[in-house]
Amino acid sequence: MSLAPLLSASPAIQVHAFAAMTAFALGLVQLAAPKGTLPHRMLGGIWVAIMFVVAISSFFIHQLKIWGA
Repeated sequence: MSLAPLLSASPAIQVHAFAAMTAFALGLVQLAAPKGTLPHRMLGGIWVAIMFVVAISSFFIHQLKIWGA
């Protein structure tokens, strides 16, 4: 797997994809972390901010590329 197609995509797609991947990884960490601690709450706030970036960046994606026939 190569990141070349993603790196050659528009900036909106790059921001959206990298923010989504970051939120996914952070979500996995959050699920494994002890609940209710200060670091857990802080990472939760960061996760919410990253998901906000994912949602807002989706409004700037205007291309639809379909692979295959």
